[in-house]
Amino acid sequence: MYSRDIINLVIEAIKNVELKYYEIITPEKKIQYRERVFCYELYHQMRIILTNNCSDLTLNGELDKNGRLNYDNEKPDFLFHIPETKINEAIIEVKNKLEEKDVIIDIEKLENFINKHEYKIGIFLLYNHSFSDEKQKIKNILEKCEVKNKEKIFIITTSNPSEVECKVYSEILT
Repeated sequence: MYSRDIINLVIEAIKNVELKYYEIITPEKKIQYRERVFCYELYHQMRIILTNNCSDLTLNGELDKNGRLNYDNEKPDFLFHIPETKINEAIIEVKNKLEEKDVIIDIEKLENFINKHEYKIGIFLLYNHSFSDEKQKIKNILEKCEVKNKEKIFIITTSNPSEVECKVYSEILT
């Protein structure tokens, strides 16, 4: 499976996540955003697509890399890889809030996995936001990140299952 195939798989999976997983409505009719709820359903949808494509890749969620050389106790939200090999395809970090500090940490984690662990691409997924609405804020945050692999990191935004946008990091900065 190639990088573009993984990006397309992620986009297709996002489109299959029902709106009820984007936001939780409490009995008091308050809206809450729960990243784990969204991620569990996204994981489920990605696994369905991955299985249907008969891929050798494994999708792991929050894989604990403790004890592994050079992993610095990092737990990415999702990894596409082949266990027991050095075939590392994609790392994904997910956020539901556009908070500068957290975005920078996640972008730098993507960069670290690309540089140190030979992942081919990194994907930063921001849900409950559209790129067109947040373009300048996203650009301002990305300009503060220390990233060399601007062609290997993709930013995906989605405000609902029918609105999914994907941009290469370097495109956003221009």
